[in-house]
Amino acid sequence: MDFHDYLKKNPLVIKSCLSLVKIIDVNKTAVWLHGASSKEELMSGLFANLTEKGIEAVEHSLIAIWNGKLECEINSALKGPDDKIIEVIMQWRVGTGCEQDYSHIYLTLVDITDLKDTQRELLNQKNELSVTLSGITDAVITIGLQGNVISMNPKAREITGYTESSFNNFSIDTWYEKSTFRFAPGVLNPVRALLQNKPVPAQDAIIRFRTAAGVELRLEHICTPLRDENGTLSGVILLLRDLTQIHKMMEQVQKTDRLESLGVLAGGIAHDFNNLLGGLFGYIDMALSVSTDPETNCYLQKACKVFERAKDLTSQLLTFTKSGLPERKTGSVVPVVIDAMNFALAGKEITRKFDISDELANCDFDTNQIAQVIDNICINAVQAMNGSGSIHVKINNCNLAENDVEDLHPGQYVLIQISDTGPGISSEIMKRIFDPFFTTKVQGNGLGLATSFSIIRRHDGRIIAESQDGIGATFKIYLPASSEKELGEVVNDKEHRGNGVVIIMDDESYIRDVVAGYVKKMGYTPVVASCGEDALESVRKIIDENKSISGFLLDITVPGGMGGIQCIQKIRELYTEGFSIAMSGYSQDEVMESPVKFGFTTSIKKPFRKRDLNLAFNRCVSGEKTPTSVRSQDSLVN
Repeated sequence: MDFHDYLKKNPLVIKSCLSLVKIIDVNKTAVWLHGASSKEELMSGLFANLTEKGIEAVEHSLIAIWNGKLECEINSALKGPDDKIIEVIMQWRVGTGCEQDYSHIYLTLVDITDLKDTQRELLNQKNELSVTLSGITDAVITIGLQGNVISMNPKAREITGYTESSFNNFSIDTWYEKSTFRFAPGVLNPVRALLQNKPVPAQDAIIRFRTAAGVELRLEHICTPLRDENGTLSGVILLLRDLTQIHKMMEQVQKTDRLESLGVLAGGIAHDFNNLLGGLFGYIDMALSVSTDPETNCYLQKACKVFERAKDLTSQLLTFTKSGLPERKTGSVVPVVIDAMNFALAGKEITRKFDISDELANCDFDTNQIAQVIDNICINAVQAMNGSGSIHVKINNCNLAENDVEDLHPGQYVLIQISDTGPGISSEIMKRIFDPFFTTKVQGNGLGLATSFSIIRRHDGRIIAESQDGIGATFKIYLPASSEKELGEVVNDKEHRGNGVVIIMDDESYIRDVVAGYVKKMGYTPVVASCGEDALESVRKIIDENKSISGFLLDITVPGGMGGIQCIQKIRELYTEGFSIAMSGYSQDEVMESPVKFGFTTSIKKPFRKRDLNLAFNRCVSGEKTPTSVRSQDSLVN
């Protein structure tokens, strides 16, 4: 007969059996535990106080004994004084010599109520702690005395990519070796140092960390000893906070700060250097206009080519300054990209592939600056590929959502991707690839990609470099799309002729001399001044002589004197006729981009040649006022 099946089919039998059990003896603790008044009371009804759980425990015990077990132990419960539930452990043992007839069976009851209450309280605390840790946005890892991971909150598992079970395969020390870049061999990591009651090694608050998936993060890293109520060390709490995005933003700010600092320095250098070059080669330009000797002209032309190289360098420096703001026009970037690429790759054994989307959006951009960016990228690609390989250019529309590209607003963009088949860029070089003056080339100046970075930011776009060793490099350029249509530009390049007085104000005598020569060849009478105060004095004198003034050419920046902006304002208080042109090779003001706003007819950026000044004069005398400036493609004067 199966005793277990029998009891299941006849549940009332167990209670009947218990009423027939004869209790031989009980001790005082049993009397107290059951809340009985005497041994006799308890012996007459030992099982009367059993709860349903207790009856089930007795049932399981009897089945175990029936099946041959001489000892068994099971958790149970009974009603004590005032019907209080008392949790106990029932320990059953068949008396010696009673193995056949079970005439004597000993039952020991161990009160575990307090233990169970404590366990429940600890479980509640653990659950509360678990809920608290789950709600914490930082990663929290609890580590035991042996370096074993006891618990990880959800954020810790999310950030690190590890779980508690991961540490069955390796220790916390191995984890540090695999995952962090901060702690040198032989130096205790902070967790191990705390567990061994040793001084915590000096460490940065932020560490580089590699997740289980191999992704590198920047984490704030804080270790705190965990102690019990007696102050004894019981473990370590490790707090990790993901600062990767903040770190990237800080790097971006630092890079921007470096560029701005460079801009201040570059502006001063470029201004002075361009003035010197402008004067020197301005005279060469004038010499070319009067020389009839072929051999002399040949040498003069070669000298101008040397100047062009120097001018390109200062032009790159000015990109970092506020005066390097783009002169934007609406149009397609495709012709600019293709022309710049073909020019940079001329004569090179480089295969070119273009993949250009149909119905590409227009952009508002500075043609010269974007061409410079493409040129810089192509030159780097050619050098990386040692003169042979292929470059793939892909241009398409791109709709960016929030956070798709760091620091770019959602919206429509034109994406230019330039990929090469070179050896790729290492991660260490990638971190500094856009830093000013950083170069891996013996003859490089480290300005090409830094200039490109600054140019694209000035266009409200972003340039991103992507590469893996051995797989080539890709540069992605995001430019905001424009809803405007491309407008054609009408240029009046007819040889300008005029008459009357033109006042020329510049602090450098050789610049005044060269510009005066240009103006004189146009038929005007030049009057020169070294500062705004002198220019005003000349205006007053000419007015007193009842002569007319045709125009003003005013330098914006005059060290130690009145500059062009203040000067034109005071001139207009005295004389309202005549055109006015703002001149500058470097200006931190927006006057060069929006001259009309400051009282000028137009502006011209140094260095410039006579044909550039000719164009500016034609614009002025035609009555066309423009917020855009005239910029030389092949300039000499500054």
